[in-house]
Amino acid sequence: MDFGTWNIISLMGMGTHLINEMKKMEVKYMAITETKKKGQRREILEDGFILLQSGVPKTLTAKAGVGCLIHNGILNSITE
Repeated sequence: MDFGTWNIISLMGMGTHLINEMKKMEVKYMAITETKKKGQRREILEDGFILLQSGVPKTLTAKAGVGCLIHNGILNSITE
């Protein structure tokens, strides 16, 4: 399975762009860094992609942070 990594500097407004790049490169899983988000979340995005994200506690200034963008077609292949 092909996968990608991307240091995106900020996740703000990048969801559609990331998905378009993943489709173009035929990647089903992408690790993303420097999301600059607070807390943890799971978000269902367009075209069957799911974002898993973990950042700093909500009491701190948003910085750092990591996430995974995963196509739902491979979710059964992922275990905790």
